Amino acid sequence: MIHAFNFDGTNGVPTPFSVGLPLPKATFWPEQKLQIVTEAGLPVISSVTAISLWDDKSIRWCQIEGYSDQSESQKYFVTVSQASIFKKQDCAFEKEGAFFLKSKDLTLQVSADTFLSVKQLTSTDIVPLELSPKFSCKGADSVFKLINSRLLTKTSSCNHPLYATLKQQYKTQLDTHKKYLYVTVEYKLDYPTNKLKIALSVHNPMPLIQQNGQWDLGNENSIELSQFGLKIALPKSDFSVANTGANVDAETRAGAATNTSADADTNHKSEAFKHFEQWALLVNNSGGENWLSKKSYR
Repeated sequence: MIHAFNFDGTNGVPTPFSVGLPLPKATFWPEQKLQIVTEAGLPVISSVTAISLWDDKSIRWCQIEGYSDQSESQKYFVTVSQASIFKKQDCAFEKEGAFFLKSKDLTLQVSADTFLSVKQLTSTDIVPLELSPKFSCKGADSVFKLINSRLLTKTSSCNHPLYATLKQQYKTQLDTHKKYLYVTVEYKLDYPTNKLKIALSVHNPMPLIQQNGQWDLGNENSIELSQFGLKIALPKSDFSVANTGANVDAETRAGAATNTSADADTNHKSEAFKHFEQWALLVNNSGGENWLSKKSYR
């Protein structure tokens, strides 16, 4: 058991935390499932993800995310996980063939044949916010196909909703024989803060060879991405988010565009989205700069 960090009391209100933690060599291993516990050994609702390894393949650095509802200041420790006591549900509920996640202001809706649409409920209107993938390959045409969609919600031991995640995987089949990619989009809706995180990743199932720190994209099964990102479009306004292809972990933030139109209906719709004034597109580019586009787009 390794001391991770201290956390101030929250008066019993579930409060999210996110911490990066270096770990001693030869202490924890990727095949182990890790968890956060209090000094008394009580489990804390959390996830521990290995980020980098030592040369002996033990975990060197991990990312911790979770929720604290302790009434007093606590010391938190990382240890090997025991069986989870927290419930997981397949989905929040289903209606007319679509799955829904709900928080007090935000509704996420996804169906089997469309990309995610986000709707904010207002007193007078339901305004859609369209999210769509931007994806193209250099010198080849590609087609998206949704092959897997998994929706989970997590609650505390007191049955309080904490967060919900939606993970969708797409497969793109190229005209060139045997060339394809898996594209994964993961959404996480945090109930206590009512924030939505979106993470995108790309996986080439064909083997790649790393040479001198660079990925060899010259073999017959390799694919070079010329554009990869997520477009977020508000009705009758000009707003989109795309990653810049930086070769390190990056966070791109964009504020909702100000609508200067004199049209009353347009102004009303823009005003309804004040809850979404800031979005974060999280990028973990571990595949070399050729995996991600260097150009932003609309």
